[in-house]
Order: sequence, then C-alpha cells, then structure tokens
Amino acid sequence: MGLHQRAHVDLFLSQYMKPRAECVICSAENAPSTSRGYIPSAPALRLRQDPLDGPGNVWALKEPCVQKGKGVTVLAGLSRILTAYETHRPAGQGRDCVAQKYIERPLLVPRPSGPAKCDLRVWVLVLDWNPLTAFVHPEVYFRVATLPYELDSMAPNAHKTNCRDAENRTPMKVLFEQLGSAAEERWRSYTWPRQVD
Repeated sequence: MGLHQRAHVDLFLSQYMKPRAECVICSAENAPSTSRGYIPSAPALRLRQDPLDGPGNVWALKEPCVQKGKGVTVLAGLSRILTAYETHRPAGQGRDCVAQKYIERPLLVPRPSGPAKCDLRVWVLVLDWNPLTAFVHPEVYFRVATLPYELDSMAPNAHKTNCRDAENRTPMKVLFEQLGSAAEERWRSYTWPRQVD
C-alpha cells in the first residue's frame, strides 16, 4: 500500500474510531487495571444520534458468538448493565460482551396490534472514499417486530426485529393482509427514500 493510500486509510480509521455510543465491557481478566471496563463519558455519547435518544438511558447488552437475536438484553442504567453482565458470565470464565446504546425512539410501522419497531436492510459496496464511489443494491428489505413497541416492555419480540428467529417472523405478505392493500404501496422499497427524508 502506497503512502497516499495509507493516508486515506488512516484518515478513514481516525473518523470511524471516534468515540460513539457503543463500547465493550471487558471481563475482569481483560479489563484495564484502573476499571472494570470502558464506558464512554456522557459528552462522548452526544453525537448526531441525539434525536433518537430518549430519557431512559437504555442500553442493549449483547453476548458474543450468538445469532438470531438471542443473547440480547435491553436494560436501563449502568448498575443494571453491570449486574446483567456478571449474571450472564459462565462461572469462573472471562467473557466479553458489547453494550450498545439503544435507540429509544425507533422507526415504528403500523400494525393492527399497535405500532411495531422495524429496521431496514440495505447493502452498500463502497469502492473509494475520495471521491466517494459506492453501489447500493436496489432491493431494501424490512424486518418488523411481532409485538407492539413499548420501551418499558420486557417482551423480547417487542424490541428485536430479527426475522430469522421463527417466533419473530412477520412475512411482508402477512403484513399487507393485516394493513390492507391501500398501505401496500408505502412498503415498496422505491417509496421509502421519500418517506424517510
């Protein structure tokens, strides 16, 4: 890699690695000697995500090497996070996990049982940063939680949108049947950029 390319990579990494609302909670064996782990300071969390944040100081605690939405616990407050971390660790074994700031005001979509949380899956291939050269796959897909969203709810399926989990699967066909044909046009991927702006 040439010096010019290396400078671009270094610039990208310096921007990417700026403090943000995600941190690793280390096991006692891996933690710095001065603390149990790294929790970013409040100013480090004040980023462009402020409008999505709420008053609850809610975080998602994610266990490593787990998929399909399993091993995720939604908690409010540092003391509860640390207690849950200690509870989830196998006895006598060190284990890292991720504490990620939870979006308290997520994108909600109508459902007959009440507004539900959803996420959008978009695939982007970035070839270069300067000038920005990227390809976006034309098909976006949506994943919708099966239960109405309430921040205080302890029901996992109100918070997770992982449709690979059989009990949390809502095919779009079922959603269209529930909402009626008039709402179907809103769900087409080509209409979403206009709605999200």
